[in-house]
Amino acid sequence: MTIRQKLNGIEVARGVAALLVVFYHISRLFEQNSGYFPLGRFTEIGHSGVDFFFVLSGFIIYFIHRKDIGHKSQLKPYILKRLVRIFPLFWIVFFLHLTLIPFVSSTDFPTITSGLLQLLLFPIDKKELVIGVSWTLQYEMMFYILFALLILNRMIGRAVFAFWFLILAIQFTGLQNFNIPLFTSAFCFQFMAGMVAARIVSTVSIQHLKYFFYIGTGLLLMTWWAELANLLNGYGKNSRLFYGIAFALVVIGIVTIENGKNIEYPKVWLILGKSSYSIYLTHLFFGGIYYKIMDLMGVLIIFPSFISLLIVILFTVVSGVLFSNIIEFPVTKYLRSKLIVNKHEIAV
Repeated sequence: MTIRQKLNGIEVARGVAALLVVFYHISRLFEQNSGYFPLGRFTEIGHSGVDFFFVLSGFIIYFIHRKDIGHKSQLKPYILKRLVRIFPLFWIVFFLHLTLIPFVSSTDFPTITSGLLQLLLFPIDKKELVIGVSWTLQYEMMFYILFALLILNRMIGRAVFAFWFLILAIQFTGLQNFNIPLFTSAFCFQFMAGMVAARIVSTVSIQHLKYFFYIGTGLLLMTWWAELANLLNGYGKNSRLFYGIAFALVVIGIVTIENGKNIEYPKVWLILGKSSYSIYLTHLFFGGIYYKIMDLMGVLIIFPSFISLLIVILFTVVSGVLFSNIIEFPVTKYLRSKLIVNKHEIAV
């Protein structure tokens, strides 16, 4: 199947993933201070936005760089692009978080060693993290490094991924517990599911793939229901598999439905998708600020809790979008122009 490079549907999907995470974490913030979820447990399934991000990451990296596999001359541009994408904004938000630790965060100031490890996204205990969601970036960096092996040498890369899948399968079935940080986590299945989805839409010319969207949505709804009904541990390894498969099917369907058509997505969703990284990294920072402000102003006891929740979420998301336009985009554009030779690659 010939697929256009610009996939607005995937951009929208990133916005949806970001919103799921924002709803989950801001609801958690309210729960920690009031003892209950303002919108009930429905916002609890928002943690699956992380699963969605991992699937999308596997899809995007394979889809954009599939032609670079086996061409080591493309390794440097690939590495530079990944570094520019992840680190500058992360470092900026990291130091912003440090400034507010005494005011809106329960996190302690990191030691010098811990701070340096966090800045380099080395795996450390989640309890030490200044930016709570940065543990997911540790997974991203591991995946980027492993994918780099595919670009460096096709055969070596395939062997590494085959070995990785084998280790994950053995770990998942419980035959052997390897307990290698990041490498043996069930989350890794989701990167692979995204890569398989990208492989399918890039090579299979079957229009019926659009029905994968409905199949995936059905599986996703069933998984959400099972979690809310306490039939499935939403934080267990089985849920990683169910969410990974569901979101991979949804992504295949989105791309297939969009291909060859001019689908007009609401502009607000495209904006959210484009700003999803900033929203994701800053939502705990801005959410904590707005919650504290509303608490000091006495607003939290005036409005129903779900109204207060929606207000905090709205201001948090808008702030994330502004942050992306004022900080992320200019910084990224400048660094890409200075470091990356291939100007025709699309930003992901």
